[in-house]
Amino acid sequence: MDRLSSPSTPDVECLTQRPASFIKPDNSEPPLNFNGVALRLSNNGSVARDHLASERTYLAYVRTSLGISSAGVALMQLLYLGHATKSFADTLGAIAICVGLLVLLIGTRRFFLVQRTLVNGYYPASAMEVAMISFLLGSIITATFGVIIAGRFR
Repeated sequence: MDRLSSPSTPDVECLTQRPASFIKPDNSEPPLNFNGVALRLSNNGSVARDHLASERTYLAYVRTSLGISSAGVALMQLLYLGHATKSFADTLGAIAICVGLLVLLIGTRRFFLVQRTLVNGYYPASAMEVAMISFLLGSIITATFGVIIAGRFR
């Protein structure tokens, strides 16, 4: 294995694959190779803590996605109860479920982006994803509130 280290982050080591003739035999198994970068890192400084935090953040995206999708199903059931709101139930519920799936896709993309950039010593900011999710959730809440209020006046 050829060890390359970034000058700005001495605690992160990128291990790149070399031809078999250059690899010295040892008793350890070869590192997992992902997108040309082996993900076996030395645990110096905050390397392990950063990668574990990235995994926890991904799991938070998964929980949020499940919560939004479950709220979409519950919203469909709630709006079916009222005669005036029945026509909007399928649409708002389906939109909430789609937003839940979108949150899961954003979280998965973000997880792999962070894993790839942490190896190089960087951390990408996530302002656009947070703004988009907040806007979509705010839109669903506003539309639901409008449908419920409109149903009361019919």
